[in-house]
Amino acid sequence: MTDKLTQELLESLAEPFRSEQVRWKPQVVTDSGKALAVPYVDPRVVTERLDQVVGGGWAFHWEPLGVQGDRLVVKSSLTILGVTREDVGEYVLSDREQADPWKSAVSDALKRAAVHFGVGRYLYWLEAVWCDYDRRRREFLDEPYIDQEGNVQVRRRRPAQERAAPQPAAGRRGAAGGARRVKEAAPGESAAAPWADEFYTWAARYMQHQGVAADEPRETYRELVQEGHMAADLGSYPALSDAQGAFIRALQQHSRNKAQ
Repeated sequence: MTDKLTQELLESLAEPFRSEQVRWKPQVVTDSGKALAVPYVDPRVVTERLDQVVGGGWAFHWEPLGVQGDRLVVKSSLTILGVTREDVGEYVLSDREQADPWKSAVSDALKRAAVHFGVGRYLYWLEAVWCDYDRRRREFLDEPYIDQEGNVQVRRRRPAQERAAPQPAAGRRGAAGGARRVKEAAPGESAAAPWADEFYTWAARYMQHQGVAADEPRETYRELVQEGHMAADLGSYPALSDAQGAFIRALQQHSRNKAQ
C-alpha cells in the first residue's frame, strides 16, 4: 500500500456513492405539505469508503466544544495517510428525533471532515428539490433519486408493501413476453449478485492501490475462498459494500499469512 495520499486516491475517495446509499431529509417544511429534500449519507457509508480506498490508513478523532447557542458542537480531525483535515459537527438541541446527541454531532463532524478529502462533496452540488411531504408521519410522499446522469429526479413513492415485495428468482419478462435467461454464474459469483462486475473492477483497483502483486481479481477471490477468508458464493453478501469490506479484511489476513 502506498503511504502517500495521491491524486488517484483522492479521485477514488470522491467517486459518487451508489444511488441506494444516498438518503434524503427535509430541510424546510411548509404548511402546504411540501418539503425541500436534501441528500445525505449515513456515516457508515463514509467509513466504508475510507476502508475501501485506503484500508487502515486513516484515523478519526474528536473533542467536545460544548453548547454554543442552541447547538451541541464537537471538533473533529480526520487523518488519511498522514494528511489531516479538521472541521466541526453539531447537533441542534431542539431536535428531539435523535436519541444520542453526542453520536449525532460526532457523525456530522466525521462527514464534514471527510468532505475535505472529497468524500461526498458532490452531494453539496446537487439540486435540492421540493417534494410532497406528510408532516404527521414525517415522511416524503415523493421519492427523490439520482439518475444515471447524476441529476436529481422525483417520482411518486411506492407503497411500503410494494417496495418490500421480493422479486421473482426466475428472471423478468421481456417486452415480447419471453423470460430473460439469467446469466450463468462463474465460480465464486452468483446470479443474486448483480454488482459482481462492479465488485471485481473495484477489487482490481483496490489491489493496485495496496501494491498487492496479484492475478486477475476473480482468481484472487477464488484463492481467498480456498483459504477460508471469504464466502464461496459472492451473492451471499447482502450488498456490494459488504463484499468489499470482507475482501479488504480477507486480503489483509492473506498478506499476513504470506508474511509469516
